[in-house]
Amino acid sequence: MNLNAKITIGLPVYNGEKFIHKRISSILEQTFTDFELIISDNASTDSTSKICNEFQEKDKRIRYIRQEINIGVTRNYNFVCEQANSKYFVWAQVDDIWLPNFLEKNIAVLDSNHDVVGSMSIIDFYEEIDEINQCGKLLKKIRKKIHCLRPDIYPTSEVYEKRVRQFLKGGHAEILYGVYRTEKLVKSLVYAEFLGNDWATILEVLKHGRVYIIENILMHGATAGVSSKGIISLTNSFNSGNLKKIFPWIYFTTFCVRKLNRKIFSKNLDFFIQLNVEGQISLLIDLISLFKKKIFE
Repeated sequence: MNLNAKITIGLPVYNGEKFIHKRISSILEQTFTDFELIISDNASTDSTSKICNEFQEKDKRIRYIRQEINIGVTRNYNFVCEQANSKYFVWAQVDDIWLPNFLEKNIAVLDSNHDVVGSMSIIDFYEEIDEINQCGKLLKKIRKKIHCLRPDIYPTSEVYEKRVRQFLKGGHAEILYGVYRTEKLVKSLVYAEFLGNDWATILEVLKHGRVYIIENILMHGATAGVSSKGIISLTNSFNSGNLKKIFPWIYFTTFCVRKLNRKIFSKNLDFFIQLNVEGQISLLIDLISLFKKKIFE
Protein backbone atom coordinates (compact mmCIF):
# COMPACT_ATOMS: atom_id res chain seq x y z
CA MET A 1 0.00 0.00 0.00
CA ASN A 2 1.07 3.55 -0.76
CA LEU A 3 0.08 5.18 2.54
CA ASN A 4 1.57 8.55 1.54
CA ALA A 5 -0.11 8.76 -1.84
CA LYS A 6 -1.40 12.15 -2.94
CA ILE A 7 -4.66 10.71 -4.24
CA THR A 8 -6.79 7.68 -3.47
CA ILE A 9 -8.77 6.05 -6.25
CA GLY A 10 -11.84 4.21 -4.96
CA LEU A 11 -13.18 1.47 -7.22
CA PRO A 12 -16.41 -0.12 -5.90
CA VAL A 13 -17.42 -3.14 -7.96
CA TYR A 14 -19.96 -5.95 -8.10
CA ASN A 15 -19.75 -8.66 -10.77
CA GLY A 16 -17.59 -6.48 -12.98
CA GLU A 17 -15.65 -9.17 -14.86
CA LYS A 18 -16.73 -7.68 -18.20
CA PHE A 19 -14.99 -4.34 -17.52
CA ILE A 20 -12.63 -4.69 -14.56
CA HIS A 21 -9.46 -5.68 -16.44
CA LYS A 22 -9.69 -2.79 -18.88
CA ARG A 23 -10.67 -0.40 -16.07
CA ILE A 24 -7.72 -1.19 -13.83
CA SER A 25 -5.37 -1.10 -16.83
CA SER A 26 -6.50 2.45 -17.69
CA ILE A 27 -5.79 3.48 -14.09
CA LEU A 28 -2.29 1.99 -14.12
CA GLU A 29 -1.56 3.85 -17.37
CA GLN A 30 -2.09 7.26 -15.74
CA THR A 31 0.72 9.80 -16.18
CA PHE A 32 0.22 10.78 -12.53
CA THR A 33 1.53 7.79 -10.58
CA ASP A 34 1.42 8.86 -6.91
CA PHE A 35 -1.83 7.11 -6.07
CA GLU A 36 -3.36 4.28 -4.09
CA LEU A 37 -6.11 2.22 -5.71
CA ILE A 38 -8.63 0.74 -3.28
CA ILE A 39 -10.98 -1.85 -4.79
CA SER A 40 -14.03 -2.86 -2.77
CA ASP A 41 -15.58 -6.02 -4.19
CA ASN A 42 -19.20 -6.15 -3.05
CA ALA A 43 -19.27 -9.98 -2.70
CA SER A 44 -19.10 -10.63 -6.46
CA THR A 45 -20.07 -14.07 -7.72
CA ASP A 46 -18.13 -13.93 -11.00
CA SER A 47 -14.38 -13.80 -11.72
CA THR A 48 -13.95 -10.23 -10.42
CA SER A 49 -12.04 -11.45 -7.36
CA LYS A 50 -9.56 -13.48 -9.43
CA ILE A 51 -8.82 -10.58 -11.79
CA CYS A 52 -8.36 -8.08 -8.95
CA ASN A 53 -6.05 -10.37 -6.99
CA GLU A 54 -3.86 -10.83 -10.07
CA PHE A 55 -3.47 -7.05 -10.42
CA GLN A 56 -2.81 -6.63 -6.69
CA GLU A 57 0.06 -9.11 -6.84
CA LYS A 58 1.70 -7.11 -9.64
CA ASP A 59 1.32 -3.55 -8.26
CA LYS A 60 1.84 -2.50 -4.63
CA ARG A 61 -0.38 0.58 -5.13
CA ILE A 62 -3.46 -1.65 -5.32
CA ARG A 63 -5.40 -2.71 -2.20
CA TYR A 64 -8.14 -5.24 -2.88
CA ILE A 65 -10.87 -5.71 -0.27
CA ARG A 66 -13.64 -8.27 -0.65
CA GLN A 67 -16.83 -7.67 1.35
CA GLU A 68 -18.13 -10.85 3.01
CA ILE A 69 -21.71 -9.96 2.12
CA ASN A 70 -23.23 -7.50 -0.35
CA ILE A 71 -23.46 -4.23 1.59
CA GLY A 72 -25.39 -2.32 -1.08
CA VAL A 73 -24.31 0.20 -3.68
CA THR A 74 -24.24 3.30 -1.46
CA ARG A 75 -22.36 1.70 1.43
CA ASN A 76 -19.79 0.23 -0.96
CA TYR A 77 -19.15 3.63 -2.58
CA ASN A 78 -18.88 5.33 0.80
CA PHE A 79 -16.62 2.56 2.11
CA VAL A 80 -13.82 3.20 -0.40
CA CYS A 81 -13.96 6.93 0.32
CA GLU A 82 -13.74 6.37 4.07
CA GLN A 83 -10.56 4.31 3.59
CA ALA A 84 -8.71 7.26 2.02
CA ASN A 85 -5.92 9.04 3.92
CA SER A 86 -4.79 11.11 0.96
CA LYS A 87 -5.27 14.77 0.09
CA TYR A 88 -7.47 13.98 -2.90
CA PHE A 89 -9.99 11.27 -3.75
CA VAL A 90 -11.74 10.07 -6.91
CA TRP A 91 -14.33 7.37 -7.52
CA ALA A 92 -13.70 5.12 -10.51
CA GLN A 93 -16.75 3.40 -11.99
CA VAL A 94 -15.95 -0.04 -13.33
CA ASP A 95 -17.32 0.63 -16.83
CA ASP A 96 -15.70 4.06 -17.34
CA ILE A 97 -12.29 4.65 -18.93
CA TRP A 98 -9.86 7.47 -18.15
CA LEU A 99 -7.48 8.96 -20.66
CA PRO A 100 -3.87 8.74 -19.43
CA ASN A 101 -3.73 12.37 -18.20
CA PHE A 102 -7.10 12.37 -16.37
CA LEU A 103 -5.56 12.44 -12.89
CA GLU A 104 -2.70 14.76 -13.80
CA LYS A 105 -4.96 17.45 -15.28
CA ASN A 106 -7.57 17.39 -12.51
CA ILE A 107 -5.05 17.34 -9.68
CA ALA A 108 -3.28 20.34 -11.23
CA VAL A 109 -6.56 22.29 -11.06
CA LEU A 110 -7.00 21.57 -7.34
CA ASP A 111 -3.36 22.32 -6.57
CA SER A 112 -3.64 25.78 -8.11
CA ASN A 113 -7.22 26.73 -7.13
CA HIS A 114 -7.79 26.47 -3.39
CA ASP A 115 -11.39 27.69 -3.63
CA VAL A 116 -12.27 24.73 -5.87
CA VAL A 117 -13.60 21.62 -4.10
CA GLY A 118 -13.55 19.33 -7.12
CA SER A 119 -12.40 19.11 -10.72
CA MET A 120 -13.92 17.17 -13.60
CA SER A 121 -13.47 16.98 -17.35
CA ILE A 122 -15.92 16.77 -20.22
CA ILE A 123 -17.06 13.15 -20.69
CA ASP A 124 -17.44 11.32 -23.98
CA PHE A 125 -20.17 8.68 -23.61
CA TYR A 126 -20.30 5.29 -25.27
CA GLU A 127 -23.21 2.84 -25.32
CA GLU A 128 -23.68 -0.80 -24.40
CA ILE A 129 -26.70 -1.17 -26.68
CA ASP A 130 -27.68 -4.67 -25.61
CA GLU A 131 -28.12 -3.52 -22.00
CA ILE A 132 -30.65 -0.77 -22.71
CA ASN A 133 -34.34 -1.71 -22.48
CA GLN A 134 -37.20 -0.02 -24.32
CA CYS A 135 -37.83 2.45 -21.51
CA GLY A 136 -34.14 3.35 -21.43
CA LYS A 137 -34.07 3.89 -25.21
CA LEU A 138 -37.10 6.18 -25.13
CA LEU A 139 -35.76 8.23 -22.21
CA LYS A 140 -32.40 8.58 -23.97
CA LYS A 141 -34.16 9.98 -27.06
CA ILE A 142 -36.15 12.44 -24.94
CA ARG A 143 -33.05 13.58 -23.04
CA LYS A 144 -31.09 13.99 -26.27
CA LYS A 145 -33.79 16.28 -27.69
CA ILE A 146 -33.92 18.32 -24.48
CA HIS A 147 -30.12 18.50 -24.40
CA CYS A 148 -30.08 19.98 -27.93
CA LEU A 149 -32.26 22.85 -26.69
CA ARG A 150 -29.98 23.87 -23.83
CA PRO A 151 -26.26 24.28 -23.22
CA ASP A 152 -24.29 22.24 -20.70
CA ILE A 153 -24.53 23.87 -17.28
CA TYR A 154 -22.11 23.03 -14.48
CA PRO A 155 -22.00 24.20 -10.82
CA THR A 156 -19.08 26.60 -11.21
CA SER A 157 -20.57 29.69 -9.55
CA GLU A 158 -18.95 31.35 -6.53
CA VAL A 159 -22.36 31.42 -4.80
CA TYR A 160 -23.84 28.20 -3.33
CA GLU A 161 -27.42 29.09 -4.26
CA LYS A 162 -26.39 29.56 -7.89
CA ARG A 163 -24.30 26.37 -7.84
CA VAL A 164 -27.38 24.42 -6.76
CA ARG A 165 -29.45 25.91 -9.57
CA GLN A 166 -26.73 25.26 -12.13
CA PHE A 167 -26.40 21.64 -11.05
CA LEU A 168 -30.13 20.92 -10.99
CA LYS A 169 -30.66 22.59 -14.37
CA GLY A 170 -27.71 20.79 -15.93
CA GLY A 171 -28.38 17.41 -14.35
CA HIS A 172 -24.78 16.24 -14.71
CA ALA A 173 -24.52 13.65 -11.93
CA GLU A 174 -21.32 12.42 -13.61
CA ILE A 175 -19.38 15.26 -11.98
CA LEU A 176 -19.40 13.06 -8.85
CA TYR A 177 -16.64 11.07 -10.59
CA GLY A 178 -14.24 13.99 -10.68
CA VAL A 179 -11.28 14.53 -8.34
CA TYR A 180 -12.24 15.98 -4.93
CA ARG A 181 -10.61 17.17 -1.74
CA THR A 182 -10.93 14.12 0.51
CA GLU A 183 -11.69 16.04 3.70
CA LYS A 184 -14.61 17.88 2.09
CA LEU A 185 -15.96 14.81 0.32
CA VAL A 186 -15.99 12.65 3.44
CA LYS A 187 -18.03 15.35 5.22
CA SER A 188 -20.50 15.30 2.32
CA LEU A 189 -21.24 11.56 2.15
CA VAL A 190 -24.93 10.65 2.27
CA TYR A 191 -25.55 7.27 3.89
CA ALA A 192 -29.26 6.73 3.23
CA GLU A 193 -29.95 4.37 0.31
CA PHE A 194 -32.34 6.03 -2.12
CA LEU A 195 -32.66 6.92 -5.79
CA GLY A 196 -30.75 10.17 -6.27
CA ASN A 197 -28.18 9.51 -3.54
CA ASP A 198 -25.45 10.60 -5.97
CA TRP A 199 -27.25 13.90 -6.63
CA ALA A 200 -27.71 14.41 -2.89
CA THR A 201 -23.98 13.86 -2.33
CA ILE A 202 -23.13 16.45 -4.98
CA LEU A 203 -25.45 19.00 -3.37
CA GLU A 204 -23.65 18.42 -0.06
CA VAL A 205 -20.23 18.74 -1.73
CA LEU A 206 -21.25 22.03 -3.35
CA LYS A 207 -21.68 23.54 0.11
CA HIS A 208 -17.88 23.46 0.39
CA GLY A 209 -17.07 25.17 -2.91
CA ARG A 210 -17.39 25.18 -6.65
CA VAL A 211 -16.52 22.48 -9.17
CA TYR A 212 -14.06 23.25 -11.96
CA ILE A 213 -14.78 21.82 -15.40
CA ILE A 214 -11.85 21.12 -17.74
CA GLU A 215 -13.03 21.82 -21.29
CA ASN A 216 -11.41 18.70 -22.71
CA ILE A 217 -12.50 15.07 -22.93
CA LEU A 218 -10.46 13.10 -20.41
CA MET A 219 -12.93 10.33 -19.70
CA HIS A 220 -15.16 7.88 -21.59
CA GLY A 221 -18.33 7.00 -19.68
CA ALA A 222 -20.86 4.24 -20.27
CA THR A 223 -24.46 5.30 -20.89
CA ALA A 224 -25.67 1.80 -20.03
CA GLY A 225 -25.63 0.22 -16.60
CA VAL A 226 -28.22 0.46 -13.85
CA SER A 227 -29.76 3.75 -15.00
CA SER A 228 -30.52 2.43 -18.49
CA LYS A 229 -32.53 -0.57 -17.30
CA GLY A 230 -35.64 1.38 -16.40
CA ILE A 231 -37.13 3.08 -13.38
CA ILE A 232 -38.45 -0.17 -11.86
CA SER A 233 -34.94 -1.63 -11.81
CA LEU A 234 -33.63 1.60 -10.30
CA THR A 235 -36.22 1.73 -7.54
CA ASN A 236 -35.67 -1.94 -6.70
CA SER A 237 -31.93 -1.25 -6.41
CA PHE A 238 -32.14 1.89 -4.27
CA ASN A 239 -35.60 2.42 -2.80
CA SER A 240 -37.09 0.27 -0.07
CA GLY A 241 -40.78 0.49 0.75
CA ASN A 242 -43.83 0.62 -1.52
CA LEU A 243 -44.27 4.41 -1.34
CA LYS A 244 -40.73 5.04 -2.62
CA LYS A 245 -41.29 2.57 -5.45
CA ILE A 246 -44.57 4.19 -6.49
CA PHE A 247 -43.03 7.67 -6.24
CA PRO A 248 -39.37 7.04 -7.25
CA TRP A 249 -38.01 10.52 -6.50
CA ILE A 250 -39.94 11.24 -3.30
CA TYR A 251 -37.05 10.47 -0.92
CA PHE A 252 -34.60 12.63 -2.85
CA THR A 253 -37.17 15.44 -2.86
CA THR A 254 -37.73 15.20 0.90
CA PHE A 255 -33.96 15.07 1.42
CA CYS A 256 -33.66 18.39 -0.42
CA VAL A 257 -36.52 19.87 1.60
CA ARG A 258 -34.51 19.09 4.75
CA LYS A 259 -31.00 19.94 3.51
CA LEU A 260 -31.60 22.97 1.29
CA ASN A 261 -32.92 26.07 2.98
CA ARG A 262 -36.49 27.08 2.20
CA LYS A 263 -35.45 29.88 -0.14
CA ILE A 264 -33.20 27.65 -2.30
CA PHE A 265 -35.75 24.83 -2.43
CA SER A 266 -38.55 27.25 -3.42
CA LYS A 267 -36.43 28.73 -6.21
CA ASN A 268 -35.93 25.21 -7.60
CA LEU A 269 -39.48 23.99 -7.13
CA ASP A 270 -39.94 23.75 -10.91
CA PHE A 271 -37.09 21.21 -11.07
CA PHE A 272 -38.58 18.99 -8.35
CA ILE A 273 -42.03 19.07 -9.93
CA GLN A 274 -40.55 18.11 -13.31
CA LEU A 275 -38.39 15.39 -11.76
CA ASN A 276 -41.31 13.73 -9.98
CA VAL A 277 -43.59 13.97 -13.04
CA GLU A 278 -40.85 12.39 -15.19
CA GLY A 279 -40.52 9.65 -12.57
CA GLN A 280 -44.22 8.81 -12.88
CA ILE A 281 -44.06 8.85 -16.68
CA SER A 282 -40.98 6.60 -16.63
CA LEU A 283 -42.76 4.20 -14.28
CA LEU A 284 -45.78 4.06 -16.61
CA ILE A 285 -43.58 3.44 -19.67
CA ASP A 286 -41.73 0.70 -17.83
CA LEU A 287 -44.96 -1.01 -16.76
CA ILE A 288 -46.33 -0.89 -20.32
CA SER A 289 -43.03 -2.29 -21.63
CA LEU A 290 -43.12 -5.16 -19.13
CA PHE A 291 -46.79 -5.84 -19.91
CA LYS A 292 -46.12 -6.01 -23.66
CA LYS A 293 -43.13 -8.28 -23.06
CA LYS A 294 -45.28 -10.74 -21.09
CA ILE A 295 -48.02 -10.75 -23.77
CA PHE A 296 -45.63 -11.51 -26.64
CA GLU A 297 -43.48 -14.06 -24.81
